[in-house]
Amino acid sequence: MALSGTWLISIFTSDVGKVQTIMQFDVTEEKSAGKYAFQAYTEKNTDSKILGFWKAHAGRLIGSNFKHGSLMRITSGVLTNNDSLSGVLVTPFGNYYVNGTIKNDTLNGLLSNGKHETIGKIEGSKGLPKLPIHNYNAILDSVISITHNKLYDPSLMHAEGWTNFINEMKRVADFSQDDAAFIMAFFYYDHKFLPFSHYALYHPLDEQDKKVIPVEKFVELDEKNQKTVCMKISSFSGTAAEMDSAFSVISAKGYDHLIIDLRNDPGGSVEAGMAFARHLVKDTLYGGVFLTGKYFAHHTELPAPKTYDHFLHFTEANYDLLISGISQYDGICLVVIPRQPVFRGKIDILINGQTASTCEPIIYALKRYHLARLVGERSAGAMLNGEFFPVMDGYKLFLPTATYYTADGYKIDKNGVEPDVKVKSDEALDVVLQKSNK
Repeated sequence: MALSGTWLISIFTSDVGKVQTIMQFDVTEEKSAGKYAFQAYTEKNTDSKILGFWKAHAGRLIGSNFKHGSLMRITSGVLTNNDSLSGVLVTPFGNYYVNGTIKNDTLNGLLSNGKHETIGKIEGSKGLPKLPIHNYNAILDSVISITHNKLYDPSLMHAEGWTNFINEMKRVADFSQDDAAFIMAFFYYDHKFLPFSHYALYHPLDEQDKKVIPVEKFVELDEKNQKTVCMKISSFSGTAAEMDSAFSVISAKGYDHLIIDLRNDPGGSVEAGMAFARHLVKDTLYGGVFLTGKYFAHHTELPAPKTYDHFLHFTEANYDLLISGISQYDGICLVVIPRQPVFRGKIDILINGQTASTCEPIIYALKRYHLARLVGERSAGAMLNGEFFPVMDGYKLFLPTATYYTADGYKIDKNGVEPDVKVKSDEALDVVLQKSNK
């Protein structure tokens, strides 16, 4: 059938960007009149090449997604005579429902989640392209050069972790034929070896691709009783307007107990984070300082917290200043100025080991100034500021150009923020509600 054979597949999602990979499609049986079952998979045993035989084998035994060692596959595939297809795309970064069509050896479809919300798209063309798809050795060389010039502390590149990371990535670059292997290995070895966070390589979506994906909502309000509301923030990737709107609703309802659920919140933009914090502080608050490589090039010691206000102040939601300009300065001091309506009731914040990045300076400051109680597990300890740098072939490197110290000199990255009340993550909300009902 037209579907069977080798395809160049491009996957587009907002969280991972664009990933190109080679997939083999096999039509396995006729399910019923006009309907056929199919499966698709990337190169087998790639997990062994990246992880090593024993670790890859153990991962398969405990139910890893890497069936037969393929990093991506389509399961439960159904193809009809009118060339529509459906299935489940299984990837290391999550699973997606696929619905699309094939015509003239071209595949086009949308990716959705379990709520049937569109979260990406998939495209494909039949036939084997020239391999490798990109020059992964050249990409890695560019990554190393950019890191050497822009990393907030170049001495980290002399650490054993960096050496191990580069050695493994050079090995992977030699055998990588498509993005799937190279990107998965970069993510795996980055987290395994590097002594710093906020380091990622990916191919971002262009503006045309972004139009396919609806604007997500990251804040949900759930009233627990007339006095208590739970504010679930899945990510700080939203806007200041979304935060302002949520606090306007909270103020209008007159709640006096606010539970903020930041469990599994990976962080996001400073725009949303600053807007969030401004509704929780009653007075101007100095949140800490970002220090860049420019600072460390001329100083061997950290600045005293009392001198933080000598640095450039970041007071508004100026996302561009932090994401594409902080490396121009020695450092930037975060200053949170209250914005009405300010919540003046009791605040409990739920956190766990996946509460990261933008979340962490906020929860640390709210704890330090006794403005909120933290309940759950220690946060991720992933708090640096990164900037994007072009690599080649559309790839960009997200790289930490500034490290962060709190107003009392504590480094959150690799350390995290401890809760006031330690409980298991999945019990945190119940614990807070039980105490509030007494």
